[in-house]
Amino acid sequence: MSVTKKSWSLASACCLGIAALGGGCGGDGSPLDEDYQLSQGRPGHCTIPALSPGGGHGIADRVQLQEDLRDIDDLQSRYVYAVDAATVNSAKVNDILALLTDDVCLDFGTYGTFQGKPSVQTFFQTTPRARAAWSFHVTDNPLLTVNGSDATGLWRILAFGVLKADYAAGVQNFFASYHDAFVKTQTGWKIRTIMVGLDTPPTGP
Repeated sequence: MSVTKKSWSLASACCLGIAALGGGCGGDGSPLDEDYQLSQGRPGHCTIPALSPGGGHGIADRVQLQEDLRDIDDLQSRYVYAVDAATVNSAKVNDILALLTDDVCLDFGTYGTFQGKPSVQTFFQTTPRARAAWSFHVTDNPLLTVNGSDATGLWRILAFGVLKADYAAGVQNFFASYHDAFVKTQTGWKIRTIMVGLDTPPTGP
């Protein structure tokens, strides 16, 4: 299986971006500007709270912060694994749902905003498998802010996938960002909000 040497066409990136990650695309298939994609307070869309770092400065506070940061990063990684698995096996959608709050909000740009677990479940059980034969994505460079039982995070995404509509193209790649919100529950940290912004490299000067 070959890997393309350039990023996907905009339409293809949006198509698999939604299948594997949820990418924001305009009506013509072009990606929305990332600042717009991650903006706070868009009517009818998810929002990310503006948090300042919280907590004390004692040893116990600093240990708790490190544990929270580790748990949130682990939670995000488990979400990534679950999304890729659900692309080829709809039964794995339950693994995604287990990581989310009941009132979760997923903002995938013009492909829609999905509020609550039933809406998210329907999306992941239908759209990814219809559009993508395979997906593989990784997140890195986390910027995390924790304040008590609330937290936010920003990750860079590098993703690869095979589109059912274009098997001949082989493995294609695209770049994006996750901007997420988390809440600490009695059973640990959960994802409350996911917003995805596509970052498309220039094709010329």
